[in-house]
Amino acid sequence: MLEREYSVDRLVLERRDKAQDARDIRFIDALRSRRFIDSIRVDLVAGAADARLWLPDQLLGSYGDWRAGEHQYDGFLASVRTIVISAG
Repeated sequence: MLEREYSVDRLVLERRDKAQDARDIRFIDALRSRRFIDSIRVDLVAGAADARLWLPDQLLGSYGDWRAGEHQYDGFLASVRTIVISAG
C-alpha cells in the first residue's frame, strides 16, 4: 500500500529502548506479512539525530492529545489525513 499508492521506499522510525524497538520490528513484520508493506526499507534511528522525525513526533503528540480529549490542535489536525492500520 505505502509503496504502490504513495511511492514510499523508506520508513524512518525513532529508536527507543530495546523492548520498544523489538515491538516496532514485530509490527513491521506483521505489516509485511499482511502485505501492507513489501520491499520498503525500515530504519530505526535516534530521534535527535534525524530531523525527519521531528515533525512526525509533534504530529503524533498532537494526535495523542486529541484522542485523550485535548482539542487545542484541532485546526492543525483538520488538515491531516489519518489512516489507521491494525496489525492484530
